[in-house]
Amino acid sequence: MADSSKMWKLLLTEGPKRKEIQIQSSATLAELYEHSGNPSIQLVRALPRKELPCCDKTTLLEAGLQSQDRILVVPKEANNKSSSKSKEKPKAEKHKGLDDECEEAVFSDADESDIASPMRREGSKRAAAQVASASFSEMNRLIDEREQISTKRPKASTNNARKMNQNKAKTNSTPRRNPHFAAASTTGRRLEDGVVLNAKHPRRSIKQQFNTDDPAAGLLDALNSSNNSKGALLMRSRWRQAVNDAFEQNKAMSRIAALTSGKWNTLLENDRLRVTFSKGVQGRGDFEEQVDEISEEVLQSLVAAIHRANPEALRPQNIAILSPRVFWSVAHHYCSSLETKQIDLGQALQVLQPDLDWSFLRRRKEHLSAKAIENLRQKQSGDASTDDWQAAAEAIESVEQAMDNLQAFERQSRSTRFANAVAARIDSAPYVVVTPSDPDLDELKECVSENENTACEADHYATCLLEAGIHNWRELANCNAECLVQTLMTATGDAIGAEIIQSWIDAAQSQTVDEIMVEICEGNVEAAQAFSEFANSGTPKDLAAWRGITDELQRVLKQGFQACESPEVIERWCVRAQQAIDQLEWLDEFVTPLDG
Repeated sequence: MADSSKMWKLLLTEGPKRKEIQIQSSATLAELYEHSGNPSIQLVRALPRKELPCCDKTTLLEAGLQSQDRILVVPKEANNKSSSKSKEKPKAEKHKGLDDECEEAVFSDADESDIASPMRREGSKRAAAQVASASFSEMNRLIDEREQISTKRPKASTNNARKMNQNKAKTNSTPRRNPHFAAASTTGRRLEDGVVLNAKHPRRSIKQQFNTDDPAAGLLDALNSSNNSKGALLMRSRWRQAVNDAFEQNKAMSRIAALTSGKWNTLLENDRLRVTFSKGVQGRGDFEEQVDEISEEVLQSLVAAIHRANPEALRPQNIAILSPRVFWSVAHHYCSSLETKQIDLGQALQVLQPDLDWSFLRRRKEHLSAKAIENLRQKQSGDASTDDWQAAAEAIESVEQAMDNLQAFERQSRSTRFANAVAARIDSAPYVVVTPSDPDLDELKECVSENENTACEADHYATCLLEAGIHNWRELANCNAECLVQTLMTATGDAIGAEIIQSWIDAAQSQTVDEIMVEICEGNVEAAQAFSEFANSGTPKDLAAWRGITDELQRVLKQGFQACESPEVIERWCVRAQQAIDQLEWLDEFVTPLDG
């Protein structure tokens, strides 16, 4: 509390007049009225408004006054006149008066004794804060009165309103900037990574700045699928992407946990790995995914290339989410030489490429500061020279050439594996003639048209054959005429003679022989034609007769067909021809006609 022996300075204001008085801090309000020099006045504390009663024994401290406070002197007569004429006073002037009452004043300097006493200043601030808190209700009342006055303004006429709108448009219009003083919209460089950035985007509109909508309501409304606004669609797409990213990260952690615990299995099927691994903490059951199997040679080159570009990408947690194919291929090749499946991917990478530096796997990832990144970038750009660029270009060219050779090697090795698999299957398993079952109405019509009696109604009879279960000429060639007569009678009710049906079967068999010859030659159409033209062996029966003397058959074929296969391949075709005859007895009836 302030010392009572000190003198206070109070500022008495009455209109434009200012009067500074000195009074003891222990004085009463009655003494303050006497110092004002006029008994017919009313003293009001200016801010916050509080009327000071006359002839009161209350001290200045008890009334909440402090040194350097401003006291408003209001004559009682003027106060009565203002109260009687309050109804006639314009609302604009009343509004101005309230603004003046709410305005805060700047007081005179404190005396030297107040400045020299920090304890007194702290007590003064504390007392002023208490008084201000107690007078908040009075300030709220004044603000409410001001808002009521502003909302009850009379409506202007049409002409006045038009003029006001024009004036408002003039005042609110954005002035044209002086080009001499306009700020240059330039680009800049980010210190973190050296990226060149464009100029700042224009500020958002006033509508966005003064928007009073609840952000929580907007977020909840964005979840509604019927809300097709641009913001809602963008928000839902970002949430969906965040959920997918979180799912992939959790799945990557499950891969690492399964590899460490040994709860994973791989199955190689047609150069693809089908991997099953435990979900772990993600839930019950297993995950299952299929990835391309990478050979060990290609994997070594791939790991070396990644290590040169960015070694941090070879950390288990990074490679598990960046490339599951590389992750499981490394585990598959490394686990094939071990008895256990509980392996460490970092250890597997070291075994795969022992010459590389893998020390970074045993320490935490280093994060450079923005200044260090900028210094490193400047150093690298300063040390670069023409020789470095030329060496980099040569390195890129060599890598591209190596990748082309590697892809060609992969294609060649894949073709070789397929050919070996086909040869092994052919040598071990007998050739089986497969009859297609695809419906083909045109083939049936062509066979029916070979007979003059049924050529006019080829569409009808071809449809009858389809209804009887004969889909193409391959199936028609394998039919028996007498059995097919009964089948057609049952299916369609048409009575067709056996001789007519036999003519259809003969036409189908003549077409089928050529197709079977191409199948015997493993799809080599030119070889099948060469057998017919140069060796008179255009049927399976004629080709099967060359078994054991394929060298002589090759010599005959080379006279007009230079792209002849080896004797081993021709011998295999002869065996396939005999196997086809054993399956389809009617093939033994067809021979190649001799040239007249």
